[in-house]
Amino acid sequence: MRGLAQAAGFLTWLPVGSREPEQARRYGSGADSAGSTQAAIPWFPVVGGAIGLLLGGLWCGLGRVLPYGVAAALVVGADLIVTGMLHMDGLVDTADGLIPPMDRQRRLDVMRDPRAGAFGVVAAVAVLVVRFATLARFAPSVILLCGLWALSRGMAGLVMTVMPYAKGSGGIANFFLGTAGGAHESSPGQVYPAVGGPTTFSNVEMHGEAQFGGPLEPLVGMPGSSGDQPPGSAPRSRSRPWGLHAMGAVSGAGGAAIGAAALLSWSVRGGAEGLAGAVVGFTATSLFGFARLGGFTGDVLGASIVMAETLGLVAAAIH
Repeated sequence: MRGLAQAAGFLTWLPVGSREPEQARRYGSGADSAGSTQAAIPWFPVVGGAIGLLLGGLWCGLGRVLPYGVAAALVVGADLIVTGMLHMDGLVDTADGLIPPMDRQRRLDVMRDPRAGAFGVVAAVAVLVVRFATLARFAPSVILLCGLWALSRGMAGLVMTVMPYAKGSGGIANFFLGTAGGAHESSPGQVYPAVGGPTTFSNVEMHGEAQFGGPLEPLVGMPGSSGDQPPGSAPRSRSRPWGLHAMGAVSGAGGAAIGAAALLSWSVRGGAEGLAGAVVGFTATSLFGFARLGGFTGDVLGASIVMAETLGLVAAAIH
């Protein structure tokens, strides 16, 4: 169950997860810590489904006493609170970094900048309006949100284990994989403090700047690139342990199973359309990041999660 607690710590700002020893909060914390962190990946769709259940229950409760539009607005806000706005911040950074014309290194620099630009603000406002409008169209449903939220996190766990990591250095490769795969060494003193509470993995301070750019930033220090490659270059391919691929496959399969079961129970036609919309939204956003950066970042995965949920809701609303 430690993997479940760590997955919840990665994907939410809920006060869950255990306090880790000092060495586990540093880069290069060793294989044991890396293994326990890897064990969080298969739990991603479970945590996503739980978030959906929580939001869906709130939606149903509010829908009994408030107009559907008001209930929808409150649920959109509650989602931002539960996730600590990590996914939405990833969308903002991704829009700022990937949409304007610039070179690859400049894109990465922009995505690290905590300030929001025009592209990011417009993207966030548009997505929030669409999410509100689609939720207001539906009668409140627990299983609708459970299915979409589980599917989006399951796909995130899969993609992060098969797609190269876009950053040539940084991240927490040693924390995630120990010394496996030739992960580069870390700088001393780079730790992972919690915000307003015990140490969790929901947030991370890297290179002197707080990084809240995506829900999976603590997991994305993959050995998809070498620490000595030239700055600004695309990540070099490097093999990953088969166990990591297996965990990603379990995450993807779990997200697909929970998503399909929940959405098709909600409505056969609408659920199928919602499934297709979520897959298209996640895949298109991830591939856009791959085309621009040569791989994924935590920001790109956060944006992919948001787009999967949003397009899933839109597609489900068509029927």
